[in-house]
Amino acid sequence: MAAVSLRSDYSSHVCAPYLGVRFLIMPIKISDHLNKDDNGKSKDVAWLLPDNWRLPDQMKAFDNWLQENQNLSPGEYSADIGFCPREDAFGGGGKVSIKSMEIMLRLGLELYLSEYPED
Repeated sequence: MAAVSLRSDYSSHVCAPYLGVRFLIMPIKISDHLNKDDNGKSKDVAWLLPDNWRLPDQMKAFDNWLQENQNLSPGEYSADIGFCPREDAFGGGGKVSIKSMEIMLRLGLELYLSEYPED
């Protein structure tokens, strides 16, 4: 299977085989849907934790990013968090704080949770 990676410094941990392609870049992609590139695609705002597929860690990083970037201009944003089920899970997981929800609402940011199979 081919590996897709936008940067060579990402971890080799692979999750999410999809249609014969393994993605190395996910877990959190934040996009701006009002500002498009030359091909009409939404512009990337940030990629967070590219080698960490654990939802609790991702939610902490996303919360920190929101706190640090809460003064972005309101628009149409999305955050897509790609995660894999944890082998050591015994309940619990990540959370979205009320403060983060307020920031997301003010920015116009929708949250997507994309579950991928472990390889």
